[in-house]
Amino acid sequence: MKRSVKDEDRRVRVHTTMTLLSLDRSAKTIINRLSGGERKRLAFATVFLTDPPIVLIDEPTSGLDSYLAKKLMKTIKKMAVEFRRTIIIVLHQPTSEMFAAIDTLCLVVHGGRQAFFGDKTAAMEFFTSDCGLSGGSLDQY
Repeated sequence: MKRSVKDEDRRVRVHTTMTLLSLDRSAKTIINRLSGGERKRLAFATVFLTDPPIVLIDEPTSGLDSYLAKKLMKTIKKMAVEFRRTIIIVLHQPTSEMFAAIDTLCLVVHGGRQAFFGDKTAAMEFFTSDCGLSGGSLDQY
């Protein structure tokens, strides 16, 4: 955190962040004894506490089971909304539940070219008309 942040404000912010990330019970646990999900949330917390305006996260759900991955994505979205931060996440194979947490989608295809950029509603139109996929909701894809 910035040096200008008072000690009491630091403590409050750390406690609030730990609560939002469900790390309260692990507060006194040695890092090497944390679970994989706890370690990912701790890594996110340490970056988030520096108060960056934009956070870039690469594959935050890799190595997590589906329950923890879904929970982490919901937590990241909650942090973005509550603290009004832009969070950019790279996901190679998001599940439909993870996809539900996404506001804006940037689809990059082989070779690193951008194939789509927009909200989920526009993405549905893109996938059905431009890509020839049919039926159902976008969450299926």
